[in-house]
Amino acid sequence: MEDRGHKEAVHASMLENFHYARPALANKYLDDFVRYFCKRLAIYSAPGTGKTQFLINDFLPAAAKRGVTTIYVNLCSPNTSPWKLISDAIIRHAATNIRAAIKAPTSPDRESEIDELRTAFQLLDVASRGGHGDGEDKIVILVLDGIHALAPYAASSLIYSLKSRLERRSRWLITLMTSSDALATRILTVPYRAAFYNQIIFDEFPLLDTNYVRELLAYAQKKGEYAVDPESAFRSFEAVRASPLAFEAILAEALAAGERSTANACKNYFLQKTGNTVAAEMLSSMDSISQLICLTVSAVPNLNIRSDRTLQMISSALGREFNGVGEIEVSNRICSLVRAGIFIVKGKDSLTIADADLKEAFSRLMSTDAALSAAIKTVIPISFGVNIE
Repeated sequence: MEDRGHKEAVHASMLENFHYARPALANKYLDDFVRYFCKRLAIYSAPGTGKTQFLINDFLPAAAKRGVTTIYVNLCSPNTSPWKLISDAIIRHAATNIRAAIKAPTSPDRESEIDELRTAFQLLDVASRGGHGDGEDKIVILVLDGIHALAPYAASSLIYSLKSRLERRSRWLITLMTSSDALATRILTVPYRAAFYNQIIFDEFPLLDTNYVRELLAYAQKKGEYAVDPESAFRSFEAVRASPLAFEAILAEALAAGERSTANACKNYFLQKTGNTVAAEMLSSMDSISQLICLTVSAVPNLNIRSDRTLQMISSALGREFNGVGEIEVSNRICSLVRAGIFIVKGKDSLTIADADLKEAFSRLMSTDAALSAAIKTVIPISFGVNIE
């Protein structure tokens, strides 16, 4: 009998070849740059929501089709300084256009990294003029994928060096930045009154929707798989916060098990994250808003349920994630969770998780689920002043 783990790997490999094309979104961003003269755009969403795949498979080809030059840099590459990644990518582009073999210095100290940036941008100046140092500058889009990787350098001379070089070339050098942390993206742009910050448009990256789920199920069926119940797939997709990586892992497990519903695979996903069967059952049937309310209550001690300020803060925090969640909606969700026995009210007005094991499971989920962790670490410190490690 074929090993179950091997089956899952085979199905996961098959699903990896699937890409949900988003040409309209790619052209929308290009229109912002080319037609409407947007100079800097920062798009952000939780980890694993498809930003990098969109850039590589949709945005860069769309730019090439329209004759727009791009320089792509993935700043999250392991074991390599993000500054070296930026310099090397620009130098490779310049060398191609100048038709010269150019190598960047390799010294790891920060002074040398600043020198590398200076050299890279000087070569880019020449390349943008057709390799001769004269003529009219051509528009170039520098794509910095994963700019949150620069957060440790937020107050360093390297950040200021990069910003000043981008600023001086803003007439023809456009910057597209992506981040898995909206707060980190803003930290990198201080001081807020600087021209660099004021020219940035911050835009939440549109998450994938049920059309993605339908196309993925159709793709799997076309590859010889059986039909999976779309309603169960939609629920699982919502439970994992529209993360294509998480959902494709769930679907691969369901296909390997020969199940027409993704429900059991979704429970197993959360069981691996939490180590608690009750929490796994609960989380797999919750939507993202209820999940974040649970995690907020778990992480903030003695939350005052009767305070209007509490509802305002949760509503405001969730609104950043879900484009507006009203206080009435938050209040109704909390009441439902109290009735379900997940929350209890201690004393007069202190809201907490009813079961200690369940609270521990929620804490474990925050440390193992990158998307939820990023969301909750943004929501809680801003709204409640509680530091989440």
